[in-house]
Amino acid sequence: MYLLYLDESGHSHDPNTEFFVLAGFSIFERQTHWLEGQIDPVAARFNAINPRDIELHGSPMRSGKDGWKGVPPQDRVQAVVDT
Repeated sequence: MYLLYLDESGHSHDPNTEFFVLAGFSIFERQTHWLEGQIDPVAARFNAINPRDIELHGSPMRSGKDGWKGVPPQDRVQAVVDT
């Protein structure tokens, strides 16, 4: 079985939106173990006790909102690069 992920950013029918991005990927279900092994250490830098509580979502990471408030910009950028 394959797991599918699809996400969008922006609005395709809004003339005030300069960009619309649609992206997705598919991964074989057993490969998630290896993917988590690469992503969990990045999240652990921000919550060593429970790295899976960290949401690696671009908008809050970029703006420093939600769980990323108080994290220095260079650390947020590096987390995006590493992810």
